[in-house]
Amino acid sequence: MVKSSFMDIGCNKAKTNEVLAAFGKLVENNATDGALDFNTISTQPFMPYWKYIILYRYLPNEDDFIVTMFGVQVGELHGEDWTGKKISELGIGGEATKEMIKLNRMAMNDGKIIYASGAVNFDKDEYRTWHQMKVPFKHQGGASGVLVCMVSNWKDDLGEGA
Repeated sequence: MVKSSFMDIGCNKAKTNEVLAAFGKLVENNATDGALDFNTISTQPFMPYWKYIILYRYLPNEDDFIVTMFGVQVGELHGEDWTGKKISELGIGGEATKEMIKLNRMAMNDGKIIYASGAVNFDKDEYRTWHQMKVPFKHQGGASGVLVCMVSNWKDDLGEGA
């Protein structure tokens, strides 16, 4: 459960984070019409980043997003796997939930990458900082969505942290 959080949209720390910068180059070189799809992210160059990826599929009848993939490193940040859950079911809180849905919708509809940084405090006493980029994503069957690549203040085998 989230105790509190804050977010900075367009943050330079997110844009210059080494993991996100390298992932951004992959996106730039592989996105079709500004969006990624599962066949593209299933290729070898993307595989080292899977642990950072959250895939959301848009549910237009509910104006919500459901998590279809939740990377291992992201799960460590959040302390649980969100696969199969809607943003509205995550227990994040009213305004934060609305903002998350709004930003996902913006990335999906505008076809632009959105960078953000922030910090979150779950049931622990410490804040964990994070940086992310949101990229338009096309699911199999043509359903719209968003891919989020999210790094935090952990160290991993790519040698990077937030």
